[in-house]
Amino acid sequence: MATKFVFSGTGTRGDLIPLAALAAEMQRRGHACHFLSNDPSGAIARQFGIPFTSTAPAQLDNLSGVEVAFGEHVFPAYRRNFEFIEAELAQGTELVIVNNEYYAGSTLMAERHGLPLCRLTLTPYRIFSLEQPFYPLNRKLQGPLALTYRRYGLPRLRALRYGHPYVLRGVNGFRAELGLAPLGNLSELERLVSYQLCLFPEWYCPPASDWPRPLECVGFPLPPPHGELPGELSRFIDAQGAPLLFTPGTGVADVAQFFAAARECCERLGRAGVFLSPRLPAESRGIQGRFYQLDYLDLALLLPRAALLVHHGGIGTTARAFEAGVPQIISPQAFDQPDNGDRVSRLGVGQMIARPLLTGERLARAAESLLGSADVRARLQAFSCQTRAQRALAKSADALERRFLAPGAARDAA
Repeated sequence: MATKFVFSGTGTRGDLIPLAALAAEMQRRGHACHFLSNDPSGAIARQFGIPFTSTAPAQLDNLSGVEVAFGEHVFPAYRRNFEFIEAELAQGTELVIVNNEYYAGSTLMAERHGLPLCRLTLTPYRIFSLEQPFYPLNRKLQGPLALTYRRYGLPRLRALRYGHPYVLRGVNGFRAELGLAPLGNLSELERLVSYQLCLFPEWYCPPASDWPRPLECVGFPLPPPHGELPGELSRFIDAQGAPLLFTPGTGVADVAQFFAAARECCERLGRAGVFLSPRLPAESRGIQGRFYQLDYLDLALLLPRAALLVHHGGIGTTARAFEAGVPQIISPQAFDQPDNGDRVSRLGVGQMIARPLLTGERLARAAESLLGSADVRARLQAFSCQTRAQRALAKSADALERRFLAPGAARDAA
């Protein structure tokens, strides 16, 4: 029987699209695939044309805290993952698990049944490196206490990250149901990964020597755009010129401060603005003077016609800006967002403004500086060319075929 690839993940839209896009590429090559995620309506799966099973409620607010995220989205998905994988194995199907988190229910099933497991690492923040820590931890390695911090502070923070009591208790509860021994720390699950695909290029973050191996950095997974630019929006841009584009992320509920600063920024610079968020009031959608507001649009359709992007710092949004060659201002709130903001700043193609300090005046100053710099434009052009040439989805599919389907490929979890 042919091998089936089970792509499993939870999160907001930005977390799920890379999984679905890679599943679609594998399916295009003739491989059986199935997508397990907390996308109840199956909208993402339909977009990519892949078989799908809903595992948990949609995650609309990714700043709700650990207990809400795990209690309402991650842990409820375990049962559906278990049921699907058990049913497939009962039919004699050979499975390869592809997921995006060490705590996923599919990871436990890979352990229970000795299934091959490939980890998709979406952003450098997901790997806790003692040699090359993410921002802002890396800042503490530059002072007089750097050696002490590296030796004692970082290992303690790493242990806390993989040992959150609520998460560990929940994972061990499910492990007991599966007849698996309890874990003292969730980092123990990393030994199960047969192969790791880092979905970002090495120029964005070179692999550290203490990252789990084997791994391969394939670049940003950027599928072709879905749909087309609305005619009304296209005509708005024709009339107003290249706009400043603002999006706080689909998983952010409180957008009032963000869009107030965006409006003031546009007014100070005399530029048109486009605002993207499902949290905008329905009555404000469409054209409002020099502003255009809508709930969602594939950034790949809009960014080539924008002058600058202001956003939360999600890795998918960051990657699209590199692809389009557009300068970006990142105002992060949590997770990988501050680290992405720091990397964009150090690469010289954007700036970071802490969310509590976000004002229209600061945005306008940063935008004016980026838009007026010939050096920024030159760097953006170079990164855009590299991003467009990377073929990340094809390289990821090549790696899955080589690692798990080629004659003599390893069939057991590491």
